[in-house]
Amino acid sequence: MIEARRFHLGSTVKIHHVLLFLSIHSLSFNAYRLYGSSAKSVSSSNHSDRFIEDALKKYKVIPDLIKTAPPCLLEVTYGDVKVNIGEELKPEVAENKPTLKWPVKKGKFYCIIFIDPDNPSPKKPKWKSYQHWVLTNIHGLNVSSGEHISHYMGPTPRETLDGIHRYVFLIYEQDELTYFMRPYIKAKGDPMRKRFDLDKFVDEFDLTGPIAVNFFYVTPMYDKVTTTEIVTEYELPPVPQFWTDPPPDHEDVE
Repeated sequence: MIEARRFHLGSTVKIHHVLLFLSIHSLSFNAYRLYGSSAKSVSSSNHSDRFIEDALKKYKVIPDLIKTAPPCLLEVTYGDVKVNIGEELKPEVAENKPTLKWPVKKGKFYCIIFIDPDNPSPKKPKWKSYQHWVLTNIHGLNVSSGEHISHYMGPTPRETLDGIHRYVFLIYEQDELTYFMRPYIKAKGDPMRKRFDLDKFVDEFDLTGPIAVNFFYVTPMYDKVTTTEIVTEYELPPVPQFWTDPPPDHEDVE
């Protein structure tokens, strides 16, 4: 009887430890998503394929941009801030080009695509998708070896109140060096950044993938309402809404 009690007590303690561990990790992830880089979060190396897929579907990156979830999570680091998939960032955090890491194969070349599908606004994304960075012919992880189609441009969401902007990183694989017949875009406000057709680009240049993905979102209300005030007002963060209205017959006058 004594041994049985000891076993029961030990099992109970272990169960409590497991539940406490899961609760802490759940709270850490939610805190990071609400308050940005100041909160701790689960390392990206612990993210499973299902976790990646769930995040992409929750924020409708699937099916808005891609049809299936890539097998790998792209490691994106801005300075000392590592991007956790589906978190909220302030625009100034992502102002400068990040460091990227993904699994590579010997002899392969890669293409980075960083786009905003919610431009100029989530309700009327008439410029879907907006190019923030397209870099091709990257040898392995040597990003400096790549050739620009469009230079890096940080998030610049308009001050609208109709939803969040998703900023999506995608890595595609190239079998060989490719000549990309596309205009060279360097200026941040260049109108040629608008209406980047991801599917057409991938098909035209026979890209494989995406093989890795990551994304964050920006709420265009930071100058008016702080994150803390938003959380206090709604208690829990509202689930992002993406409208399904048919496109207008004519474009809005800017």
